[in-house]
Amino acid sequence: MTQLDSNQPSTSLYWNYVYHAVEPADTEKFLEFHDDALKRLYSHSKMPISTFYEEFMHGRVGLKGDMWETLDEHRYEFLNFKVTFRLCKWLIFQVSVDQKFKGLVKVQKRVSDRSDVTSLST
Repeated sequence: MTQLDSNQPSTSLYWNYVYHAVEPADTEKFLEFHDDALKRLYSHSKMPISTFYEEFMHGRVGLKGDMWETLDEHRYEFLNFKVTFRLCKWLIFQVSVDQKFKGLVKVQKRVSDRSDVTSLST
């Protein structure tokens, strides 16, 4: 067993129980939960921002009051901005898809340029 392997449990414990320790907060003061499971998880603790925007877009959570005012003045009271596994997965997916898309656009441009040259020469 290498030194790195022996540190993985402690790293995992640190990540889960120190870095992502539950931060108490009265989120129901600012959020309306439309999903009972979400309410059980986050009604008395801060919600990760990545979870918030995904659940908001799916309609499982809403904001009480004016959105701009709540997010501008009170976001630190009910959201946490720590890096999560879900956020890392999203970022990696976005970068890889973006690179594939850029490659596809280059190929399409080359093909269209060649077809334009071919059509002009006939």
